[in-house]
Amino acid sequence: MSTTPLSPEILTGETGGLHTHLDTLESALDYALAKKESPKTPNPETWQVTFNVLSRAADSKSPADIENAREQLARAVGETLRATGKEAY
Repeated sequence: MSTTPLSPEILTGETGGLHTHLDTLESALDYALAKKESPKTPNPETWQVTFNVLSRAADSKSPADIENAREQLARAVGETLRATGKEAY
């Protein structure tokens, strides 16, 4: 199975079992799915949107869709880090 790179990679701030960095569209989809389904996620709606945007990019493989998905992913990670106090507002 081939992977689709995300560049630059996105650091997630995770210290547990989830991805600590996201450098492929496939790892980002896996991460977004885990975040949107977790009862500990403070913003599951954001992760649902992010998962949908990532899914569209994975289907289309369009460079514009991939960049849009990367930007949405970065926003979602940042929002989550701020909501959990791991990053300042």
